[in-house]
Amino acid sequence: SVTLGNNLEEIGMQAFQYCESLKTISIPGTVETIGLQAFFACSGLKTVTIGEGVTTLGTSMFIHCKSLEAIFLPASLTTIEDYAFANCTNLTEIVLPASVTTIENNAFQYCENLTTITLPNSITSIGSYAFYYCSKLTEISIPNGVTTIESDIFSQCYALTNVSLPDSITSISSYAFSGCTSLTNITIPDSVTSIGSYAFSWCNSLESIIIPNGIKTIESCTFTQCYNLSSVTIPDSVT
Repeated sequence: SVTLGNNLEEIGMQAFQYCESLKTISIPGTVETIGLQAFFACSGLKTVTIGEGVTTLGTSMFIHCKSLEAIFLPASLTTIEDYAFANCTNLTEIVLPASVTTIENNAFQYCENLTTITLPNSITSIGSYAFYYCSKLTEISIPNGVTTIESDIFSQCYALTNVSLPDSITSISSYAFSGCTSLTNITIPDSVTSIGSYAFSWCNSLESIIIPNGIKTIESCTFTQCYNLSSVTIPDSVT
């Protein structure tokens, strides 16, 4: 473990990189800035507590922390940057505080044992590949305020069975749900005007889909390899 002084204000870039024997760390509320890759590949790190004051989890901050089981995040947090928790393969659950507005690209990619994540209503942006290959994630509810389901955001989430999309969504990007082999149905809100190529490709269990009235074009391979798809409702708006 590491004890950090109560006067500490900043943890620098790569400060604890490859500290493979580090098990726990508690970051005091005096800290305002944590540099990128600060805990890169701390493969033995199991528990992290971050005090009030930190607003951003930097790029690749906990990437490859494969033993990480629990992380306690402050109410001051607003942004989770690219790859922040990528490949944290032992992380099963995470609760994001109501202050978080942005989850950037690849933030939780390859968190293979993540089964539960609660996204607060404060979130307005979730980046591409954010939950790519979270293969045990079973359900997700997108907050009302997010407008775009970015590319590959839930691709290869094999256990995903329940997806809730709000009326704020206007577009579903390419490969967004590709390879979600347990997804049997999904309601696409009427607010959606575009669905990208391969968006639901290889959704082997998908049985029915209703295309909303705002859609004008069904892109190439949108539903390719959906072997069990037996009912598709296409509106007159599709030309």
